[in-house]
Amino acid sequence: MERGGFKLFLLITCLLIIFSSFSVFAANETNGSGSQTTSTVTNLARGDLSKSYGWLHASISNTSSLSIEDRALSSIALLQNSQFQVSGSIENLKRLEDAASKCWPSGNCNVKDSSLATLALALSGQDVTGEVTWLKQAKVPMALVGEWWLVIKGSNGQCKITYPGGDKIFTLENDRIKNPSGSFTSGEYYINLNELSPTLVRTTLQPKITVSCDPSVGDSVVTLVYKPDRNTFFIQKSQSGLNLEFVVANACFGSNVPANRCDVDSTAYATWALNEISTINSDTSLRIEGLGTHIYLENQALNQRSNIELLGLLNRVLIASSSASPSFITELVKLQRPSDGSWNDNIFASSIALFGLYGTDKSDSVSRVINYLNSKVSNDGSWGSNIKSTSWALISLHGAQLSRNTVTFGSSSPGGADVEICGDGLDNDRDGVLECGELECRDNPICICDNGIKDAGEIAIDCGGTCGTCPADTGDDSLDVPLDDFTDDTTEPDTTSDPTTEEGGSLWWLWLLIILIVFGGGGFVFYTKYVKTGKVDLSKFFKKKNNNKPNFEQFKRQTEFKPVQPSPQPVKPFARPMKPTAPLKARPSKEEDELDKSIREAQRLLKG
Repeated sequence: MERGGFKLFLLITCLLIIFSSFSVFAANETNGSGSQTTSTVTNLARGDLSKSYGWLHASISNTSSLSIEDRALSSIALLQNSQFQVSGSIENLKRLEDAASKCWPSGNCNVKDSSLATLALALSGQDVTGEVTWLKQAKVPMALVGEWWLVIKGSNGQCKITYPGGDKIFTLENDRIKNPSGSFTSGEYYINLNELSPTLVRTTLQPKITVSCDPSVGDSVVTLVYKPDRNTFFIQKSQSGLNLEFVVANACFGSNVPANRCDVDSTAYATWALNEISTINSDTSLRIEGLGTHIYLENQALNQRSNIELLGLLNRVLIASSSASPSFITELVKLQRPSDGSWNDNIFASSIALFGLYGTDKSDSVSRVINYLNSKVSNDGSWGSNIKSTSWALISLHGAQLSRNTVTFGSSSPGGADVEICGDGLDNDRDGVLECGELECRDNPICICDNGIKDAGEIAIDCGGTCGTCPADTGDDSLDVPLDDFTDDTTEPDTTSDPTTEEGGSLWWLWLLIILIVFGGGGFVFYTKYVKTGKVDLSKFFKKKNNNKPNFEQFKRQTEFKPVQPSPQPVKPFARPMKPTAPLKARPSKEEDELDKSIREAQRLLKG
């Protein structure tokens, strides 16, 4: 074989290998995804979620390192299915509570976590009086942007306005309003609440205002209006009569207690949670009108029209209070993708949006997002192997009303023991939580070495020190992938193994046969002159994969029920910072150098 032909032969061989690898990958991606979508849509109706509940229960039952949000949301989701024992999860929530203040987490309470945990306890039949009291203390007057007005329509006469700190008498003349001094009010046709007291709505939380008019005013109509800017106004309440009462809805929630300013996320979650609890406790003060946060939330929704989480929760509480606004429902539906029925192809966002559309006339949007969520269920029943996303999907797919399921603790569980025995692999107290999920076992060596956390004394996560040796560094950079990539909320990696890719090295003889067929006698000469003599090592092209290295399926099984942690970084063996340098390259062998030159020359020949 001439040297030029040998170069071309090597180039074609490399191209065949690259093209073949690409084709296998594309086929796996298409077939795997298509198969999964078909099976989930066909076999998983909205009411057939037992596998998903099972995954969620198993995922939280043997770990004590969950966040308060994940622990509360998973408890709320599992309470929708009475087949699963969740008393252990609720008990763990109680143990993480600040016992004195009745909030979460202990020592560093915040409104969002406390709202979700309080709702979980309420749905499980627990007394949450103290928790609700703490949340109410997190309310503050919203920062005043714009003005609050009282608009009074009626015949000529006088109306007395009583408010915290005083009262004033105003006179109506042909729909125009005069203040006590005899001059018209600044707005002429309305009373700015700042004219009652400059600090009334700025510093007083939900101030109460009464309007008492003389009979001469007749059938008066009084309206409380919030006008944040020139082109926007919210009518909080409109009433007719001579003696009326208004409570200004100027409230919002801060992120903690004591609070000094509003927080949108905290206000949305606290309002939703307390509104849901109001249906359990029949406490009207916990409904949105009593909380007085809806004006703030509605104004924020107008300013953040793409905030799906806010729109979903706001619609939920407005619908529950029979005061749904078509505009906010329309804004939410506008954000739904026409291609797949999702919101941003995100499980979390789509689930909250679905939850906020129950009870509306948007049946088509509801149907399409349900189909989307069903299509995204993984084979193990989860959504993206993510506890938060799976919990919200189950909550929303359960339906419009949250179910309540009273739970009991400890030895009161049928056949249960008083305490959990750490290390025997059994759920001794039968509370639905295994030993490493029990807070009393989290410091036990058995659980420390299997909790997905780099504890004191460990060299890396769950290894080193008393937890045994860590796996040797393989030096394979292909494994250095951030773990977060395997727990995405919106996509499920294809875990279907393919024998062609795993055992590709065993088919090297097939490649050799193809080469011999294509090149005929030239192939035989090549084999005799280069392969047999050892000048060219075909095993480098068809090297079998090391089966000892973990593939994705093995990695997923090992970490499926562990919290995701970033990969530990190796300690640099330098005493002081070093300037970055280019990585050292191994000097190529003579054969590799010749092969590289041959390929480059072949490329040049092909280009002409």
